[in-house]
Amino acid sequence: MRQVLGLQLVEYSKWAVRVLVTLLPLLILYILYLPSVSIKEKVYINPFIQHEWWTILVGYFIFICVGGVLGFVLVGSYITYRRAWVTMLIPRLTNIYVNIIVEYLYADKYKNVSERRTLIDRVRKIGSQKLRTEAFIKSITKVQEAVAENHSEAFKELIKELNVEKAIVRFLYSYNTSDRILGMRFVSYLRIKEQRYIDQIFKYSKSKNFALRSDAYAALIRMVEGDNKLAEFIGDSHDLSLLDINFIVSAVIKNFKMNIDYHDFLASPMKRKIIVGLLLSKYRYDKERKSLILILNYIGHEEYAINYLAWDAFLNLVPKDEAADIIIDRFFQEQERIQLMILRNVYGIRNDRLYDMLEKAVEKGTIRVKLEAMRILFKEQFNRISMFYASDDLEIKVVLKEVADIHISV
Repeated sequence: MRQVLGLQLVEYSKWAVRVLVTLLPLLILYILYLPSVSIKEKVYINPFIQHEWWTILVGYFIFICVGGVLGFVLVGSYITYRRAWVTMLIPRLTNIYVNIIVEYLYADKYKNVSERRTLIDRVRKIGSQKLRTEAFIKSITKVQEAVAENHSEAFKELIKELNVEKAIVRFLYSYNTSDRILGMRFVSYLRIKEQRYIDQIFKYSKSKNFALRSDAYAALIRMVEGDNKLAEFIGDSHDLSLLDINFIVSAVIKNFKMNIDYHDFLASPMKRKIIVGLLLSKYRYDKERKSLILILNYIGHEEYAINYLAWDAFLNLVPKDEAADIIIDRFFQEQERIQLMILRNVYGIRNDRLYDMLEKAVEKGTIRVKLEAMRILFKEQFNRISMFYASDDLEIKVVLKEVADIHISV
């Protein structure tokens, strides 16, 4: 708590300095127009007061402009140099730390106390405190992201020996967004489940800043142990955008959350939660029949996104032969985009009823649906396209010529 108050004090001090710098030109202008100033019973006469007011004002603005330009050049040069130096140094330090950490995790020699102490001393000597800590945290996240094994306990031992626990608070509660993101990754990869840290990450998950919000989602997902907790988290964030949802699904897939409680997602009354369940089921399907039934229930849903994702999951999960009956029954009730997705997934089913449906799609579908259906017939049931040669439908003639040209030229 003391560290958090310290960070707040530093931030308020910076804010006060900025306000003071902003007001300083007005204060100087006020002093220029004072006839005299009394300090400890001594009176100092303003030498500029003898001039016309407008000459004082012109001279003041000239001074401010020249001083502003010089200040801008000097500060800009320093910031540019500093950023270039940090940009060069951080990746170099990170790469050094990555090599050290990989050795620490996998080399048998570091089980020896003296060797381990030598490694700790090497880490301590590299770089300045702030940059060293930042590079060290980045190296931990980089190593953990690259491997499937959870090394959080080994990392906890390492940071305890290096005495960098205070860095967690400094980064997580910082007023700098990039520091906050780094702090959340540090906490989540090390599975440090202190309630104050978790509460702070939940706070960031509701931020308007997408980078901060999305990294907060990823951090929370990394720390989730039970499937129901993941579902509860999604439920708490009921106002998720589709971009947020995609990020959450990517985080779940990336972090090997294999045992997902699809039923809890798919049976939810919340549309955003259903969308997450449908997206997850495509990549982490547990092949339970109850989940498949729930997916089927959303085929034909009035919400287009849910309907589309239900079809996408269904076509990816169900064997083609088993999917044929549902495809035939539902095909003409769907919009063009879904019809095209279905057609791209029915190659090789070899079902007479399906071929009858494709003939009907050539006759009644949009030109893109006609084209896709004709391609399947051309490849799998060439004799069925003969009936279309005598058609008076201009679109069918165009589609037939297009398909024939493509396949004959090949």
